[in-house]
Amino acid sequence: MSDLGIVPVPGVAGDPFWDGTRVGELRLQRCRRSGHYWHPPGEVCPVCQTDEYDWVAASGLGVVHSWTTVHHAAHNVVAPWIPYTILLVDLDEGPRIVSLYRGEGEPHIGEVVRVRFEAYADVVLPVFGPDTGTEAGPRYPSDSSSSSIS
Repeated sequence: MSDLGIVPVPGVAGDPFWDGTRVGELRLQRCRRSGHYWHPPGEVCPVCQTDEYDWVAASGLGVVHSWTTVHHAAHNVVAPWIPYTILLVDLDEGPRIVSLYRGEGEPHIGEVVRVRFEAYADVVLPVFGPDTGTEAGPRYPSDSSSSSIS
């Protein structure tokens, strides 16, 4: 396990997200009123502004919306990673998340990807790579397929 060098400082709203990554779960907030899922974490639902929400385990599946390969380090901590690929992933539950890509070659827009977790000395990051055998396209689970985190 290496030291990442840059550590997220989530605050109260984001703590359950990072707690989830440490146990291999991608967690999202889901509004109790509207059913809306969102990311990044926040204290109120961005749709109806209620503070009534649950943390739920996401499916971990999504589709590549966009991507870029970084060739110039924006910070000296990431210089050893150059080049690295960043994805925008449309999660099955609806939110879009920014993440690192872990796969052979270049990703493709519309490619189905699955979350994986990389442990560093100070944080566990969700990263995405190809998910073989899953049909592409938005797939929104019913409420019964998501488990609440208490």
